[in-house]
Amino acid sequence: MKHIYFTYPTIIIIIAFQNLISLRYFTGTKDLYFVGVKGEDTSVLNDLKFELKPVKELVSNEIVITFYADEDSDGYGDPSKSIDAVSAPAGYVLNGNDCDDTDSAINPDAIEVCDGVDNNCDGQIDEIATTTFYLDGDGDGYGDALNSVQACVNPVGYVANDNDCDDTAASVYPGALEICDGVDNDCDGRIDEDAPDLNGDGVPDCSEMEICDGIDNDGDGLVDDSDPSVVGLAMWYADLDDDGYGDATNTIQACSAPVGYVSDNIDCDDSNASVNPGVPDIPCDGLDNNCNGQIDEIALTYFADVDSDGFGDASNTVQACILPTGYVSDNTDCDDTNAAVYPNAPELCDGVDNNCDGHVDEDFSDSDSDGVADCMDTETCDGLDNDGDGEVDEGFSDTDTDGDGIADCMDSETCDGLDNDGDGDIDEGFSDTDGDGIADCVDTETCDGLDNDGDGLVDDSDFLLQDSYFGM
Repeated sequence: MKHIYFTYPTIIIIIAFQNLISLRYFTGTKDLYFVGVKGEDTSVLNDLKFELKPVKELVSNEIVITFYADEDSDGYGDPSKSIDAVSAPAGYVLNGNDCDDTDSAINPDAIEVCDGVDNNCDGQIDEIATTTFYLDGDGDGYGDALNSVQACVNPVGYVANDNDCDDTAASVYPGALEICDGVDNDCDGRIDEDAPDLNGDGVPDCSEMEICDGIDNDGDGLVDDSDPSVVGLAMWYADLDDDGYGDATNTIQACSAPVGYVSDNIDCDDSNASVNPGVPDIPCDGLDNNCNGQIDEIALTYFADVDSDGFGDASNTVQACILPTGYVSDNTDCDDTNAAVYPNAPELCDGVDNNCDGHVDEDFSDSDSDGVADCMDTETCDGLDNDGDGEVDEGFSDTDTDGDGIADCMDSETCDGLDNDGDGDIDEGFSDTDGDGIADCVDTETCDGLDNDGDGLVDDSDFLLQDSYFGM
């Protein structure tokens, strides 16, 4: 025999007895025994095909063992029927692992077969089943390929085929009558294939809805609005004032716009064609002309009339619907501080544009044409009758030193040996080469060794002198 040693927190003793091997350990209070089959490999008792059972305490130096009834003689005992003895009684075995001791074909060593029984006592029934069955939820005899079980025999509610294309409808299965209902009744992959399609859109008329497209979609002979079953209708809005804008509260649904209806719905007064979002606001009429939710947001403009002449100042305004005190609707006053100045006022000779026409004293004469009326002009020494009194340069010295008829104040000095401008100097501003006080332009060459006339020739060299001297 072999001695087998196990690691336990106790002392281990191996005892050989007949065909059994006993393991004994000491717990401190009493001795217990466990029994296994003697053989070549007893190193792991848990590998044995029967459950180890505690034996009784030693009696008269003999080992008392528990045996189990084996009524079907398959070598495996009934765990519910046992007996304690030193040796196995007839019809008893050492293990109690049989799960059905009335059938010798049922024991831990049996082969599992498809019979609805746990043949090999592993707690499972027909675990080797290989036949697939499919749920027939609608009871039409055709199963759902997506809902299956493995079994030895056909379970209730299951069938062997998986050909149903809708296991929730008993009227849908292979070979069923195809009807026009938008469903593939016969599971051939086509829908309503036998139904007419008058509009040729690939959808059977019986399953098609009438829509707004000018075609009889559902094959009932009615098109669009004439078909009460039409869907996809547009909303249209009444335009009673015919201004192109509709009333959001007055609607109708139709495929196309009925007469007197439009697609717009933003008219705020469909009884007044002058009131709609497309018109400008009219000031101070008490209406929301442009439908922006505001009334008279654009008021009238009035102009201050400070001088109370009935004409306003364009630069001094106020917005209002009612004329404020001190304001007028006119804005043509050119001087709102002078009540005598306003459009069409009498023009006075006062240096002012009294009638606001852009001209000053335009109704009065201007003798010297200097833009200043005679009545407002002042005489100056300019050779003109500035003030229109018929006299020229009156009030200035009437001296005419050179006697040329031009007052000295208006005369210009010329090289003529005269005091033209009456300033006491003669020919001032002209050259005097010989410094004799006589400008060269009026001087005469004399025999004095000087260039008297400033022509660059002196005395005899100046033919003028010669002519003068010799009387030539």
